[in-house]
Amino acid sequence: MREAEGKKLEKALLVLSSVIHEVYSYRDEFYDDVGVFWTDIKKCNFMAIAIRDMSISEKAFKNIPEKAVLWVYKNIFCSDEMTYKGHTFAEIASSFEDVWGPICDLKTGKINVK
Repeated sequence: MREAEGKKLEKALLVLSSVIHEVYSYRDEFYDDVGVFWTDIKKCNFMAIAIRDMSISEKAFKNIPEKAVLWVYKNIFCSDEMTYKGHTFAEIASSFEDVWGPICDLKTGKINVK
């Protein structure tokens, strides 16, 4: 990515297939800050970026009780006690939500399935 910066990529398509979750999972090994990853991509000026990554569709959520999803979000994703590679789950979830928006709204009980 960094080598591509400054080259004429305005007609190029960047395909990120099952990559984004890896950047977040292994950010300590590649980037001190996940924001640097996104900055590097933006600097390349690709005409388009296609992203396919691990996600759950709205249809799949119909088989999962809403209360269970909200419980996992509140008790695991928002946890300051549970950690992964030295980062709390709350930090990891917050970093994800900074880019993709809120996973859940605990006040309204709504789950974001976009």
